[in-house]
Order: sequence, then structure tokens, then C-alpha cells
Amino acid sequence: MTPDETANGEQLLDALSRDIGLGCSFRFTDPIDSFPTSRNEVHGHIQAYLLRVDVEYAIWSRSSEFRRRWCLSDEAQLRVRRKPIQRLIDNAVRRLEKT
Repeated sequence: MTPDETANGEQLLDALSRDIGLGCSFRFTDPIDSFPTSRNEVHGHIQAYLLRVDVEYAIWSRSSEFRRRWCLSDEAQLRVRRKPIQRLIDNAVRRLEKT
């Protein structure tokens, strides 16, 4: 699914809003990176999009399951151990620097 597919993109953003209590919009319409799923999952391919947080809800339905932690890209890379996600953060920062 891509953000260009408006109905599906909107459904994705709505689900994200419910799951993590953030109202978001796509920062770019094309993916900033893609990579294969991990070896423990069903084989597939993940496309990653950069989102902009427009609204942060204090209360949402799954708040007991998720915890938000806001940090800068350098700290995020230290916290994330998976190489594809570290590369994803690098690509997002580079993409933002270009705009």
C-alpha cells in the first residue's frame, strides 16, 4: 500500500491513530526506504514512509500496551538494534536535510 492510494493511506493513518494515539500525515508520498522482513517472519518486503505527527492524543484505546518515547535521530539509532531500522533513520534524516 502506498500513500498515493488515498483510501488505503487514510485507512492506515486512521489505524495508526487508534493504535498509538497519534494523528499523522505522510511527509513524502514515496517510501524513504525498503527492506526484506526479518528471517523469523513470513518472507516479504517492507516499504517505510516518513510520517509527520500532527496531533498527539493524551488518551487512546491501546495506551496500556504502548509507550511513546520521543528522541532525536542520534538517540533513536542507539536505541534501535536492527540494522535495517538504523539505515532507515539515516535515510529519513538525509531526506529531510534535502528539503
